[in-house]
Amino acid sequence: MDKGKIDNQDIIAETHCMHPNFLEFSLLTSLENLKLSCLDLYYLHNCAESQLALLGEDKFYTRLAKSFEFLEEKCEQGKIKNYGMATFNCFRSPPEEVGIHLSLQKVHGLAEKVGGKNHRLKFIQVPINAVGFEAVFEEWQFLTCDLVYQDFE
Repeated sequence: MDKGKIDNQDIIAETHCMHPNFLEFSLLTSLENLKLSCLDLYYLHNCAESQLALLGEDKFYTRLAKSFEFLEEKCEQGKIKNYGMATFNCFRSPPEEVGIHLSLQKVHGLAEKVGGKNHRLKFIQVPINAVGFEAVFEEWQFLTCDLVYQDFE
């Protein structure tokens, strides 16, 4: 594959891509548009919701690992401080919902495998509201962590 190019099979459902070349394009475009040299936070948006059921778990995690490798590299280069996953359903659904549920523990382990103990996967975004409260009250995710509000400098 040519550097900077993506193939048709990298675009899922004709709308979603998390190939490192696409992420590079998106990052550089954002930095240019915002007139910044570094982003505080880069989110992968709805990647599980868009790709998990269509690719299957093994292929999805392989692609997610490549995305994490890219993002860790950009953190090392000073282009990104941290990265995360902005999601709708995957971290709120019960484990028996195959193709929808994503294990936060497994995602965290993947980030550690790719970036070591000091990886920069620091954020997840989930909707929490009167009808979408699973992320707070259900015990579907088994990763112990502190909920922290961080005010960016």
